[in-house]
Amino acid sequence: MANTVYNTIAVEYTEPLNRLEMVSGEAVKPGHLLEVSSGTLIKHATANGALPTKLVAVETQTPDASSTAHIDIEYASGDTVYYVQAEQGNVLNMWLKAGESTTKGETWLRSDGAGQLTALGTPDATTIAMSIVGVAWQTVTGGAAAKRCLVRIGS
Repeated sequence: MANTVYNTIAVEYTEPLNRLEMVSGEAVKPGHLLEVSSGTLIKHATANGALPTKLVAVETQTPDASSTAHIDIEYASGDTVYYVQAEQGNVLNMWLKAGESTTKGETWLRSDGAGQLTALGTPDATTIAMSIVGVAWQTVTGGAAAKRCLVRIGS
């Protein structure tokens, strides 16, 4: 069975899903893992780093006359970015680092330090619990480019 293509970042969530906004300090794409730096949003910049909150860019709410799906419209530095603070159990359509592969429900994911996710392997006593973003919620085969991957957010 082929994977469904989603044209939204927030795929499964409990209402209400609060869409927040803040100015971007750099270019970000919907689905990037974010952090706040100097009062702006940037891509999460610490590989395997702790994530006290899981902030994820969502698609723009600004009308666009082109045929480009809102999920594919990149925010430029200085743009107002729409984002969510992901909650445990939400399923979000995020970016998987190039070359990474996942198995649904088995591959734990964490930050790659550039706003994308990378496979953790098997969590153990040395894993920083707050560094886990969640578990892959679809099977993805790695390739030369970054790919989208559904992620069930962990605690």
